Amino acid sequence: LYITGLSMGGYGAWDLIMRYPKKFAAAVPMSGGANVTNIAKILKMPIWNFHGVLDDVISVNQSRTLINEFERLGRETLYTHCKKSDCTGMLEDAIKTELDNGADLIYTEYPNGGHVIWSESYDYPYLLPWVFSKVASTQETVLEILEPNGGETWLTGSTQTISWNSENIGALKLEYSIDNGESWQTVSNSVQAANHAYSFKVP
Repeated sequence: LYITGLSMGGYGAWDLIMRYPKKFAAAVPMSGGANVTNIAKILKMPIWNFHGVLDDVISVNQSRTLINEFERLGRETLYTHCKKSDCTGMLEDAIKTELDNGADLIYTEYPNGGHVIWSESYDYPYLLPWVFSKVASTQETVLEILEPNGGETWLTGSTQTISWNSENIGALKLEYSIDNGESWQTVSNSVQAANHAYSFKVP
């Protein structure tokens, strides 16, 4: 599911993703805003936010405040046009490269944009491919390790079994460490979680 909203709908989009952070795969609010109180709930959600510097209905500071709060909490932002009053902007090829490399918090602030920026925003060539590349599951994934319980010593050459309970997990990557987690070695890159157990020979 994807959500977008314009003006009052921009407020609505922000409000809904904060209320239901697991429901949407991506959000595209435009010319809106929100209270930053619940922003930690959506720290990992892909968001492309649009606003115009000359918006005389909903101040651009509404969007700037949200983006600043994301950054204060450690999230990186891709600024396509204006960045903190510097409206030099990025070259189109550079924007595409950043999107291809996984940018998932994008802020487009048009230097000459007012409140009604929706046509150019929805027509922005990279927006829809970016949106439809995002997927999310509303199912909660659960993994509970049954064995080992921790603290066991495994001898080289012995055969050991790892067992677990799992829900909504397709495959697991199993690794082991002999130096308390400083480095890790792969046991298997793809174990079907539905099998609930895996036996292997300790190297």
